[in-house]
Amino acid sequence: MNGKQINITKSLQVKFSKFINRYSYNLKKPSVKFLKDITSGIIKSQSCIVRQIAQNLSENISLKKTQERLTYHLDNEKEFEKIGENMMIQNSRKLKKDSIIIVDPSEITKPDATKMEGLTPVRDGNDGKYKPGYNVIDIIGVNQTSSQPSIFPIHSDIHTELLTKMVTTQELKFIVCTP
Repeated sequence: MNGKQINITKSLQVKFSKFINRYSYNLKKPSVKFLKDITSGIIKSQSCIVRQIAQNLSENISLKKTQERLTYHLDNEKEFEKIGENMMIQNSRKLKKDSIIIVDPSEITKPDATKMEGLTPVRDGNDGKYKPGYNVIDIIGVNQTSSQPSIFPIHSDIHTELLTKMVTTQELKFIVCTP
């Protein structure tokens, strides 16, 4: 990496660290450290492969132990749910009476995937054909200020078709309106 890339990397790490601190206030210290390490590792390695992330963390333990630690935390769904709840609570407080709430049901297609967990047939919006993939729901808030709109995430989730059928309009209103 050259000097400019190093400065950009450090700047991104500081921004991600602040972002993580904002939404991880009720997490335990090892979970917060994991979040900072994983984001730092992704930025440094420019990869989302655990081994490459672990190699770029330069820890004083073996690479195998670092990988095991990262994988352990990646498998802990409860921590990610807490972060999502924290984000929803904090960003819902930004909503005003005249705020716009954008609900974007979408999909991620994985046409060549065969063994990914939770794959379900989804309709590809580009060509109208059904392909293996995941349904996605993004809920975004928009506040119009005098000069520029303020856009902030409220909720984002990848889910299977089974979950889609279980979520009712009333539950969606609860998700959006809960402060």
